[in-house]
Amino acid sequence: MISKNQGIRAIKFMKTKIEKLLRQALLKNGKMEYALFEFELEKHINYWYQGLKRDGEEFVFVVSENTGDVAMLLITKEQDIYVNEDAREQLVLLWDKSYPKNMERIIPRMAEELVNGILAVTGVKIASPELIKLMTEKKKKSAISKKLEANMKACFDKYKYQDNVFLPESKSDK
Repeated sequence: MISKNQGIRAIKFMKTKIEKLLRQALLKNGKMEYALFEFELEKHINYWYQGLKRDGEEFVFVVSENTGDVAMLLITKEQDIYVNEDAREQLVLLWDKSYPKNMERIIPRMAEELVNGILAVTGVKIASPELIKLMTEKKKKSAISKKLEANMKACFDKYKYQDNVFLPESKSDK
């Protein structure tokens, strides 16, 4: 009988192994298996496309791993379907320079799902130019707010607040 600790170690080992396989397939242009696509992914295409439409996503991609083989499917909102290496190439085109960084971020989550027997499904929404502009403006405001906050703290540290006025601290106040 396997102890709880042995079970946890086995799961961690499998997750690490799956992460390595995913990195090989998704970041190092490794081979993917069409038979695995047919076995695990093909039958769910309509289901994932319906979810993509319902959630207002631009595309969804699904990754599977089974006995060391990896398969990938990418579906666009236009109902274009890409499988394995073609799916990877299309995702590289869609994410451009962000592809490696995005993959490094999501591979651990995908491995976690796969080790638990769940297909790794990732729906992607693309922000509109208006939303990107708004987010950029908020970041700028946030940076300004941080500077103001730092200045206020310095002011509070240097002066004491008395009768609605900031007064320099006298040496006896310290």
